Amino acid sequence: MIMKKINLSLFVTLIALLSFSCGGNGKEEVDTTKPEVTIQTPSENDEYAIGETISLTATFSGNEELKSCTVSISQVQGNGDGSPWSPNMMTITLSGKSQSVNNHTLFAGAIPDCQAGTYKIKFEVSDNADVPNVTVEEVNIEIISSTPELTVTKPAEGSKYSANDTEPLLLSAVCTDNNGLKELTYTVTFMDGGRTVLKGVNDPWEPGEAKFDISGTSHTFTDEILYGTTIPTSKPGNYKLTLTLKDVDDNTTVKEINFVLE
Repeated sequence: MIMKKINLSLFVTLIALLSFSCGGNGKEEVDTTKPEVTIQTPSENDEYAIGETISLTATFSGNEELKSCTVSISQVQGNGDGSPWSPNMMTITLSGKSQSVNNHTLFAGAIPDCQAGTYKIKFEVSDNADVPNVTVEEVNIEIISSTPELTVTKPAEGSKYSANDTEPLLLSAVCTDNNGLKELTYTVTFMDGGRTVLKGVNDPWEPGEAKFDISGTSHTFTDEILYGTTIPTSKPGNYKLTLTLKDVDDNTTVKEINFVLE
């Protein structure tokens, strides 16, 4: 009888232990809350020129310890010549349950010479849970060709010329563009002359628009005669020379130079 009581007590105790170890009250809950991600930069539709850098400013937080932010970029739509930019995926190590990143340069530096267009940056943020929780954020940006550079040394601002049909308007300038030059257009516009303009008698000098077709990544003009002739007689006044440099992607740079005909 005593033995039966002992066996019964052992049986009850065993059942209680099994219930405690396998029951709902002893089961550890799995955290499935994804990290929170707030990205300040880059922002949607931001424009970046070739040669610029893309920087990340963002905050991350979560219930679990943070692990990493993986960043990748891919082209959505190309524009113009060149090959798409496809740098290697990069990983930013995170720690703690909250972390901020300020002006962190992405993809190891400046945007190289590549095809302009729309690109998608993908951010994958994970925590250190047994089964990692992952938050994915995507930002579309525009990579644009850098504008061509135009350095003009002649004519200088405020230059004075004799309107006597003996002196030409000369251009000395250096044009550069990483993706290739296309053309330089120019035009002369009469501003004012402190004089009465009589149609057909002393009309101002306004020869219209002309252009040079150019190519390559660099072109130098040295004492190039604009309009291929000299400044006509009896056209004194204040004038403006407008130079428009265009590259193969139709990016433009405009320079305006004021000069005087005496």
